[in-house]
Amino acid sequence: MKVFNLFKKRHHKSQREAVMSGLREHYDNVELTLDPQQADFSMSWGHKRTEGLANLVLEHGFVNSYHTNHAHEQSKAYGAIRNAFMSISWNGICGRTKWKVSGADSKRTQMHGVSLCPWRAQEKSVLICLQMLRDASLERLRPPGKYNKWLRSIVKQANQNYDTVYYKPHPKQPLGSIKGAVQIQGDIQQVLDEVDCTIQYSSTCAVDSIIRGVPAVTFSDMSVAHEMCSHTVGEATIRPDRSDWIDNLMYRQWTREEIAQGIWWDYYKGYLTDH
Repeated sequence: MKVFNLFKKRHHKSQREAVMSGLREHYDNVELTLDPQQADFSMSWGHKRTEGLANLVLEHGFVNSYHTNHAHEQSKAYGAIRNAFMSISWNGICGRTKWKVSGADSKRTQMHGVSLCPWRAQEKSVLICLQMLRDASLERLRPPGKYNKWLRSIVKQANQNYDTVYYKPHPKQPLGSIKGAVQIQGDIQQVLDEVDCTIQYSSTCAVDSIIRGVPAVTFSDMSVAHEMCSHTVGEATIRPDRSDWIDNLMYRQWTREEIAQGIWWDYYKGYLTDH
């Protein structure tokens, strides 16, 4: 098996090597190639298209470590929390990719200790979760002016529907005051104890929110939690059954050790045969 290497950054080397180790658990001869014509598929951090090749995409995981039984092993630093798992999917990023496993069971959810909190009933306060302006999942809102215009509109709508409106900047992008909203301090898992609903364009905070039983609003199917969320501020927020969703999500993300052991490949190799 030959894999076309699209990993460009040096600090992604360990992720690439984990995938290659995992593939070698299944095949005798696995090597990287710089010639796409020789490759069975390509591999990258974030989606990069190569004509005629399926692309295996790695990203940060979506279920953060504090929702799992790995919390005691992890630093509280943002990077460590996000890197407890790596997401693996085909031909896309975030929610816009081939990632659901047919007939996914709850084994991985239980093994990693992920439990879903009961849905919160009242809706008096709301948290607006902000994103990095360079976040690819913002799509059409990536130019700062467009995102800020969208944000002002969301704050106005939120004030018309909730008693208290909070906002939380992305940990890597501090922000000044926002008219009509109060900045709230603390880690997201702590902040979610203080609010009744969250609003985000496509932020991973929606995953945190849904796991913690806090109804959420998202505006793009880039969010892997989009199907669990409402999509308009002011409409009745939904509280769907989350069991199939979380089970599928846990079959999309893996620890580095699991990736190196090749456990994940049995759930992904069928895509190459089918396409």
